[in-house]
Parts: sequence; C-alpha cells; structure tokens
Amino acid sequence: MTPKMQADELAQTFNAATERQNWRAYVGGTRNLPTVIFKSKTAMVELTYYTESNTFAVAYFKATCSFGDFMGSSHRALLTVLTALKASGHPVSAPLDLDDGVLRIEYDPKTKTASVSLAAIGDDWQKYAPQATPTGGEK
Repeated sequence: MTPKMQADELAQTFNAATERQNWRAYVGGTRNLPTVIFKSKTAMVELTYYTESNTFAVAYFKATCSFGDFMGSSHRALLTVLTALKASGHPVSAPLDLDDGVLRIEYDPKTKTASVSLAAIGDDWQKYAPQATPTGGEK
C-alpha cells in the first residue's frame, strides 16, 4: 500500500466512525509526503498526521489562549482523534479519558515545527514516557 493510499484509507475510516465528535479528516500534503488533516467543527484546532513518521502536529487558528489552555485543548483533540481511529480498527493507543495520558511536545529546530503525542496511556507506556525516580530520603 502506498503512503497516499494509506492516508486516504485513514481519512475515510475516521470519517465513518461515530466517535469522531464533529471532527473531519482530509488528505493533504504532497505525493511524496502525504498527510491526514483533522479539523474540528469550529476550525480552531487542526491536527496534521504525517503518515511517514507517524507523528501529529497541532495548529491553532482564530484563538488566543494561555499555555495551560493550549495543552488542555491539544490533549482533548488527540483524545478525540485517537479514540475514533482506534474505534475504526486502526492499531493506535488511545487514552480512556481526559485524566489518562501525558502530553509530550517536541520542537525540531531544523524544520521549526512542533510535534505532539500522548505518552503513558494506561498500561501502554511509550519508550519516551517519563520515569519515576525516588526523591529526598527514599531508598
């Protein structure tokens, strides 16, 4: 299956899922680097999924908010998209609720883009999940 076909199938199955909660998926990008763009009904939040690297990028339009609001809405956006993808049969990890998961944002200075992902989802810990270390007098 070509990357463009993979992106097209991902968008079609996402749009068919009832768990998508007013989100839509569109195929974008280029022939060599296809993407799936997830837009909310209000078009304030947009998630771009890069099929080649399996990463999400988040963009905001028409919004001014604090960093905490940014993190909360990024988490809710990923929760909705990952839940719908999991419900449509794709092998992704999705949090059970808003209290589950750790949001991780990585900035790449070469491309000047930020990617966002969820780590520490239930029992499915990613390799980059934070490790608990003892503090103070604990041994």
